[in-house]
Amino acid sequence: MRVPWICAVAALAAWCGAAPARAGFISAPDVVLYCNPDIAHACEAVGAEFRARTGVPVRVLSAPAVQQLALIERGTRSDVLMTLAPQMDLAAARHLLDPQNRYGAWRDALVLGGRGLPTATQPLAADAEAALQGTGKLALVDPTEAGSLDGPALIERLGWHPAATAGAADGREVAWMLSLQVVAPIAADAYAPIVYSAAVTHSALSRYAAAFLDFLKTPAAESVLAGAGLEKNPGLEKNQ
Repeated sequence: MRVPWICAVAALAAWCGAAPARAGFISAPDVVLYCNPDIAHACEAVGAEFRARTGVPVRVLSAPAVQQLALIERGTRSDVLMTLAPQMDLAAARHLLDPQNRYGAWRDALVLGGRGLPTATQPLAADAEAALQGTGKLALVDPTEAGSLDGPALIERLGWHPAATAGAADGREVAWMLSLQVVAPIAADAYAPIVYSAAVTHSALSRYAAAFLDFLKTPAAESVLAGAGLEKNPGLEKNQ
């Protein structure tokens, strides 16, 4: 049975300067980047580009935002944090980072993913349920701290029939999901913006942390992130 999935684009598709280290610690020669699982591959990609240009390796560690903040609060090394805007606000409120060095408003987008299905370029909206006929059930992601998608809420917003949906199941199906192709984008007005930003944390040890954050501001980094599904959105950045 061909089962389409709704996923984040970033889930389908991770300059040399000095950053101050904490007193009493040796400055690290690499950069540790914390990020959400949804965008780990985008962070890996931009980290690889930074290393290719500077020779400085970027170690990407992905975890749900609640775990990221808990680790940083306990002094675990995290040079740069890249997470959803609400979690970044929470990190600033807990004094885990300086909000003045926060940068970016990268927007992730949702798509319908599947295998062996025709590809569409126009967004799927409320009248698109017919496009799923003959494809079996629609597998959805339940809302969790590890992800940014509430599948059932999205389907309700689109007005699609519940009988066409089924909950996501075990890890074997998740592994299968990784081989999906993009079938069609989901209309942007069907869900709240999924926005990520980045900042150097107060637990940073790398002398290259600020340099990596500066690199994220360059056209080269923006191009890499866009290719992985994270589009720069200056309009959203003004509201950070």
